[in-house]
Amino acid sequence: MAEVMTATPTMGTDGIEWKLCNVSKNACGSGKPQDPYPAIDLGPNTGPQDVIFVINDPAHLGIKFATNAFWMMPGKGKHPTNPSVDSNNQITGVLQPSPSVLIVSDKNNGNQQWFSYRLNFVDNANNTVNPIDPDWKNGGGGGTHAMSNPLATAGLLLSLASLLAILFVIYQNSSLRRMIAGGRSGPASGNPG
Repeated sequence: MAEVMTATPTMGTDGIEWKLCNVSKNACGSGKPQDPYPAIDLGPNTGPQDVIFVINDPAHLGIKFATNAFWMMPGKGKHPTNPSVDSNNQITGVLQPSPSVLIVSDKNNGNQQWFSYRLNFVDNANNTVNPIDPDWKNGGGGGTHAMSNPLATAGLLLSLASLLAILFVIYQNSSLRRMIAGGRSGPASGNPG
């Protein structure tokens, strides 16, 4: 399962302002006290999940995720200032397949716990713009599997493709060997050609 979040930048009086939407739950917010950002809320016993963040830039402001785009710390309502992912080993991978997409894999197991996270952005000249720092709730329970980590998934698929290629080569070689052996046995056995 995956939750999809869109981050839409606009130019405000204090720089870039954000509208963050949890598309999966049809909830949006601007980060202001009267209109808070929606929290990521992974249900209990729903197992590992990916959260996909997408920058929606209809104004063509050139905003993209920063190199160190995702920070996290335990606790609700905090504002991470340290460029690290302190998730009590819940976050298993952060993948940035393009400048406007970020995928975060979460085990969502153990006890229910709250985190605060921060998304960092830059403009087209690589200048830092205002971040987003909402909350993240792990419902807990469930287990882990390799598919909850995009990097592990890619590695697994690559391994399977390699295994299939090796098996195909072995099959082709064994067929070729039988064909060569069959071709040699006819004339060598004294059978008329």
